[in-house]
This record gives sequence, structure tokens and C-alpha cells, in this order.
Amino acid sequence: MPPYKVRVNWQVAADPEFRTVVKAGSESATPELAHSVQAEVDGLPELARAKIVQDIADVEPLLRAGSTHELDTTRPLDQTVGALIAIAARN
Repeated sequence: MPPYKVRVNWQVAADPEFRTVVKAGSESATPELAHSVQAEVDGLPELARAKIVQDIADVEPLLRAGSTHELDTTRPLDQTVGALIAIAARN
């Protein structure tokens, strides 16, 4: 990626084909944040919100099924790092 800001345009649609765009925006992606963006999308229609929640519910178990380890990242950082070190030592 370039060493300067990049504009990222985003859209949220009510349908998979993006025929009905319900929210859209633009964010600056900076090199300091690895050119990542986090769009704050408030006020989504309830149908779109329900679809997003359902998609997460469908995909998350599939992601977890392929994993060999699971970390509780709500624990303090030193405990999470310790757990990662223990996993690395076993492999």
C-alpha cells in the first residue's frame, strides 16, 4: 500500500446484489492503521440488521470448527500472551 492516506468508499445494502443501498460513506485509510477503516453505521433498517446478525451466526461456527485453539481475549493482556506462548510451545 502507498505511504499516504487512501479514500475507502463503503456501502451496506439490503440485498446481496447491492440493488438497494441503505447506507454509504467514505473513510480515510491511513498507513498508521495499516490502511484499515472502521465505518460507524448507525440507523440500519431492522431487516438489514437482522440479516447481518444471522450471517454472523451462520459463519462463526464454521470458523470455529476449523480452529485448533481458542483464546479468551477478554482476559488481561499478560494472560492472553501467556496462553499464546503456551500454544506455540506445544506446536
